[in-house]
Amino acid sequence: MFRTRIPSFVAVLSLALLLGTPFPALTGVVRAQGATPVAGNSGDAPVLLFAAPGMRPDVVATFANDSLPAIAAMMGDRASVGGELTGPFPGSSGTTLPTILTGTWPAEHGVVGDTFYRTGAPDFADFATSTDPGLIQADSLPQAAERAGKTVVAVNWEGVSGLDPGIAGPVVGEPVVMSQSGVLVNFDLTDQPSNADRHGVGYDRVDLRPAEGWTEAPESFSPAQETDFTIRSLDASGPNPDRDFAIYVYDSTDDAAENYDRVLVATEKNGAALVVDMASGAWASATVTLGGERDGQTAGFRMKPIDLAPDLSRFRLYHTPVSRISASWAACAEREICADPDGFEESLNLAVGAPIAVDTAPLEAGIIDAGTFVAQGITSSWQTVDALRYIVEDLGVQPDLLLLGTTFPEAVSEQFLGLLAERGGEGDVATPFASGAEGSGVVAVDREELLALVQEGYVMADEILAAGRDLLGDEASTLMVSPGEFAPSWLGVNAGQVLADAGIAESAQPANCVPSPVSEPPGTPDPEALPFGPAVKVCWSGGTAHVYVNLEGREAAGSVAEDAYEPLRDAIVAAFETLRDPATPDAAVVAEVFRKEELRDVAGADALHPSRTGDVVVTLAPPYRFDDTIEGVAIAKASPVAMGGYLADRDFGAEGFLLAAGPELTPGAQISARAIDVAPTAAFLLGVPGPFNAGGSILYDLLANGSSLREVTLLDISDFHGQLPPLSAAADDIDAEGAVNSSFDVGGVAFLAPWFDRYRGEAQGDVLLVTAGDAVGATPPISSVFGDLPTIEAMNALGFSADALGNHNFDVNAANMFENLAPVADFPYLSVNLVPARDDATPVPGDPPYLPSLLLDRDGVSIGLIGFSNPDIPQLTRPGALDPYRVIDPVATVNAEAARLREQGAEVVIAMGHMGATGGTMTEPTGPVVEVVEQLQGVDVVVGDHTDFQVSAVRPNGTLLVENRSKGVMFTRVRLVVDTESGELVYRTADHHRPWNIGVTPDPEISATLEQLAVDLAPTLGQVIGSAVQAIPRSDSCGMETGRTCESLIGDIVADALRTTYGVDFAITNSGGIRADLTCPPEGSDFCPTDAGPLPITEGQVLTVLPFGNVAVTVEVSGAELKAMLEAGVAAMPEASGAFPQVSGLCFTYDIGAEPGNRVTGAVRQAADGSCAGQAIDLTEAATYTIATNDFTASGGDGYPDLFSRANSRDILAADVSTYVAGEAPLALPGEPLDPQIEGRIVCEGEGCPIP
Repeated sequence: MFRTRIPSFVAVLSLALLLGTPFPALTGVVRAQGATPVAGNSGDAPVLLFAAPGMRPDVVATFANDSLPAIAAMMGDRASVGGELTGPFPGSSGTTLPTILTGTWPAEHGVVGDTFYRTGAPDFADFATSTDPGLIQADSLPQAAERAGKTVVAVNWEGVSGLDPGIAGPVVGEPVVMSQSGVLVNFDLTDQPSNADRHGVGYDRVDLRPAEGWTEAPESFSPAQETDFTIRSLDASGPNPDRDFAIYVYDSTDDAAENYDRVLVATEKNGAALVVDMASGAWASATVTLGGERDGQTAGFRMKPIDLAPDLSRFRLYHTPVSRISASWAACAEREICADPDGFEESLNLAVGAPIAVDTAPLEAGIIDAGTFVAQGITSSWQTVDALRYIVEDLGVQPDLLLLGTTFPEAVSEQFLGLLAERGGEGDVATPFASGAEGSGVVAVDREELLALVQEGYVMADEILAAGRDLLGDEASTLMVSPGEFAPSWLGVNAGQVLADAGIAESAQPANCVPSPVSEPPGTPDPEALPFGPAVKVCWSGGTAHVYVNLEGREAAGSVAEDAYEPLRDAIVAAFETLRDPATPDAAVVAEVFRKEELRDVAGADALHPSRTGDVVVTLAPPYRFDDTIEGVAIAKASPVAMGGYLADRDFGAEGFLLAAGPELTPGAQISARAIDVAPTAAFLLGVPGPFNAGGSILYDLLANGSSLREVTLLDISDFHGQLPPLSAAADDIDAEGAVNSSFDVGGVAFLAPWFDRYRGEAQGDVLLVTAGDAVGATPPISSVFGDLPTIEAMNALGFSADALGNHNFDVNAANMFENLAPVADFPYLSVNLVPARDDATPVPGDPPYLPSLLLDRDGVSIGLIGFSNPDIPQLTRPGALDPYRVIDPVATVNAEAARLREQGAEVVIAMGHMGATGGTMTEPTGPVVEVVEQLQGVDVVVGDHTDFQVSAVRPNGTLLVENRSKGVMFTRVRLVVDTESGELVYRTADHHRPWNIGVTPDPEISATLEQLAVDLAPTLGQVIGSAVQAIPRSDSCGMETGRTCESLIGDIVADALRTTYGVDFAITNSGGIRADLTCPPEGSDFCPTDAGPLPITEGQVLTVLPFGNVAVTVEVSGAELKAMLEAGVAAMPEASGAFPQVSGLCFTYDIGAEPGNRVTGAVRQAADGSCAGQAIDLTEAATYTIATNDFTASGGDGYPDLFSRANSRDILAADVSTYVAGEAPLALPGEPLDPQIEGRIVCEGEGCPIP
C-alpha cells in the first residue's frame, strides 16, 4: 500500500505569469448571511471538509489547469463556489483550524495563537501550544455530527485528536516523534552544530575509517569504509531508547574505479543485521519495535544518503525521527483489530509503513537541502492517502463526515514563497539556506525552481483532495478551505530584547513564551512584598506577539501589583510603538499595538479571550516577524520565509479561500465567507445540529435551494432574576495544583445589549428575544428596592419579544404582577396553563393580563409562540400569592394550543416555559421539562427555564429543547430554517454563548439608567435595620481575618437566617461568600452613618457582607449528601479555604489528620438553646433532611456536591439576612440587638487544628 513519489520539479513558471493570473472563482463577492443552527432533518449525502492551509489563491489559479485536476474540477462549471476566506486574528493555522472546526472565533474556542499562555497557570513559565489536548474550549463540527449519529473519520486534521470529548470514529493524527532527526557528515556544514542545536536536530561530524570486523557484508570493489552513529531518543528511558547503528559504505560497481555508491545500515557489524541498504540519493525505510509501555508496538524512520561522492570526499546521511502514527478509534471495540487497546493504531502503522512527517526543522537548521525536504513532504502526503484508503477500503468505514487535512502546502509556502518578494535595493534571495563555502547541498537558485518546489506541495494537496472525493462518491458535498494570512518575512524582531531595552525586563527571553530570568535583590526579603519574579513575558506566532503581565492575584506568584498594571502596560505599548529599525528608520516595523480590551473586533474577528489573550498584543508589519534567533539586538536580518500572524488589510496576495462543490450546491456561485461560517454550513449540509458554540452563518448563497430558505432566529436568557449588574465567571479551567482560574465580569443588562445586537446582526431578519419566567422576583436591590420596575424597563430597552410566567413572578402576589409590572412591559406575558382558580370565575373586563400564545410573522414565516408555567408554583410561593389563578398540567394545554396555531397557519411552533432540567447532561438531560417535552406534539422547539442548567438536546419526538444558566451569564441562540416553497421546517439548531464584558462597550442609555438607580438606591442602603450587642466581624473564632478556618459570629448569623427563614432542618453557607464585617465601623462608611448609635447594621452593610447577589436555595438531601457537603467544606484544612462551612441547626466534628473526604466523624442537632446537645444526625443514605444554602455552593461551587438541578430557588440571600437582622424573620426577636455567640458548631480534632 505504501507509495513513494519522487518530486518532478517541473512546470516552471515565470513570476509575471504567477502574479498576473486571477483566481477565476474569487472574482465575485456576495456577503454571507445569517449565522448558525442546531437540530433537524438528516442529510443523506456525506460531506468532505478538506483543509490545506497556506495555498495562495493566485498560485493555485496558475497551477490549477495543468497540475491540480481535483481543484480545477471544483472550479469548473458543474457546482463551484470560490471566494475569499476571512480568518481569525492572529491568522495562523493554530488559530484558524480550530475556528473552522468550531464555527467560532478564538475568543470563544480559546486557541489564541500557535503558542500562548493561560493566565493563572501554576508557573509563569508555563505555556500552551495550539495542538495541546483538551485546549479547545468550544464544541466542534465532528462532535456535533457524532451526537447526531453520523460516522466521522478524521485524517491529518490538526487538533482533532485532542478534542474533549474525543471523536468515536477513526482519527489519524501526525506521527508521534520519539527521537531527533539528524545527519551524519564527514565535512563541515555552515553554522553547525549551533544551528542544529537551536532547532533540536542532530548533527554528527565524523570521519570514515576502513571497515573492520564485518561479516556477511556486501562485497566492495573499493576498500569499504565504516562509522557508527546513534539516533538519540527524546526520552531514552521511555518506549524508544537511544538506537545505535553501524554504517558500512561500499562500492558495488566493479568498474575498476573508486566509486562508492551504497550505504548499508545495520544494528551490528553483520550484514544479516541489516536495517537498510541504500543507493546515493535514494530513500529507505526502517521499522523498529518499541518497549516499555508500548512494548511490541511498531515505529519506524527513514534514511537518505543526501551526499555520497564517489571518492567519499562528501558523505551526508540523513535520518528522520523514529516515529509512530498516532490514531484512535473509540467505537471499534467489536472489530478484531481493536481487541487490543492500540490495535487500530498498530494495524494502521503496519499498513502505511514507517511514518514520515512534513518537517521544516531540518531545512531551517541547514542540515538538509530543499529537494530532500520536499521529497519528505511528498512521501508524508502519500501516507495520508494510504491511511485514508486503509480506513475506507480495507476496513470498510464509510464516513458521513470526512475531515481531511495536509500541512504540506503551508510548509512549502512558508519556506519558499517568502523568497519571491522584492526587498528594496537588495533584490531577491534565492534560498533560505545558501550553500556554504564548500557548496554543500542542492539548493534552488532561481524563482522558477522555487515555484517548482511550491508546486509539489500544491500537487500533493490536490492528490489528497482527489482521494477524499473519490472515496466519498459523487453525491458528497466538498468544502475545501485554505486559510491564508501569510506574508513574506526576512527581518526578525526579538520581542524580549525590545522589553529589555525599555527596562521592562531585566534581559531578553531565552525562548518563546519563557520569561527572562531576574536577579534576586540583595538583603533580607520583605515578608510583606509581592513574590519575587519576572514582570512580563512574550509569546509569539509569526507576526503577532502576546505580552503577559505577571499580575498579583491573577497569577499564582504574581510579582506586579494591581496599581502598577496600567503603568506597566503603558510602558509596553510605548516600547513597541516607538520601535524603529536602525537600518531603515522610516520603515514601519509595528503595524498595530492593542491593549487586551481592544481585541473584541479586529477586522470582524473576535480575538479577546478573557484569560488567554495577552495584556498587550503587538502585530508587526511585513517583512518583520518575531524571532528569538536574533540575539543581542532588537532587529536583525533573519532567514527569508513566509509567515502568518499579520493583520488582514495588506496586499500580499495571501488571503485564504474557500472552494465548494457538490449536487447540493449552487453551480457557479461566488461568495466571500468567514472561517466561522464553514462549520455551520457543513452541519446544515449534513442535516445535523451545528456546534454548540458556533457563531457563524449558514452560507445560503452556496446552497442550491438557498433562495427559498428563510431563517428564524430566537435569542433566550433563563431565570434572569433582575440581574441588572454584571456577575463573574471563570474563563478557564486549568486543572493543576497551584493554578488560579480568575473570574471576569459577565452579563448585566448594559453589556447584554451589545451582545444581543451582535447576534441580531448575524440574523437574516427580525430576532425574537425571549425568557421563560422569573425575570422578576429574588432580584438584587437595584431592582427589588424599586418593586422590580427597573427590570421590566431594562427588558423593554433590550427589546424583549415575550416572557413566560414562573413562580417568582408571584413573589408578592398576582395582583402585583398583573397590575404593577405587566402594564409597564412592552412585551406580552404568556402562559397557556395558568387559568382561573375556579372554572366558573367571572372574567375581568379589559385586556387580559397575559396571553396563552402569539402568532407572529417574520420575513414571511408564520411563528407560533406558546408560554407555560411550572405546576409547582403554589408550593414555591406564599399561600394565596397566586390567587385568583391556578396552574394545570402543561402537556395537554400546550398540545391543544400548538394544534390551534397550526390550524391558523403556523409553520414553526415554539413553546417557552418555566420548567427545567434537573439532571443528566446538556445533551441527555432529565427532569420535569424533559418529561413534558417528550409528550408534546407539533412543537418544534421548547425553551426551558428555572433550574440553572445548560441544555441543548433533540428529544426522540424531534423537539429541540434548550435552557441556559441563570441570570444572563449565558444566552442561547436558536435558528430555525423554513423552506418557503413547501412551508416545512427543514432545519433547527441552537448555540449558546457567554457574554463577557471585557472589551465590550456597554449600552450608554442603559448604563446611565443604572447609574441613576444606584444614586437613588443609596439612601435605602444607608438605612439602619438593626444593631448588635458586640461587634460582628468577618474574622472567625480562631482569629483568621477572612473567616475561613473556624466558626464565626457572622457565619452563624448568615446560616441562622437561612435556616429560620425557610424552616429547614439545617443550613450551610461557604465562608468565601462572606466578605466584610456585619456591624458598621465606628468611623462610618458609604452605607453607614456616624450618628446611628453603637454597632448599627444597615442594608448596605449587609450587601457589603454578601456582595455576589447569591440566591438562597432549599433542597432535600440524604444524610450521605449532607456529609459530602461538610466534607467539601473541610477538605482543604488546615489551609484556609472559601469552602469552609458555616452551619446552623447542627454541630459537627472532623478529624483534620484524616484523608479529605473522610474527615467528618459525626454530627448532632443543635438544641433549642443553640447548644450542641441534640440528637445524633444519621449521615447515611437512609436519612433525609431539608437544607438551605446559597446557589453557589448548591451548584458545585468550592467543590461542594452539585445539587442545584433539584433545588428550589428562593430569595436573594442578602435580603434574607436583612430580614433576619431587622427581626422580621421567623424566630427572630423584633427590635432586639443581635447577640450571637460561638457555640462550638464546628469542632476540629487532631494535630494541626486551628486554635480558637
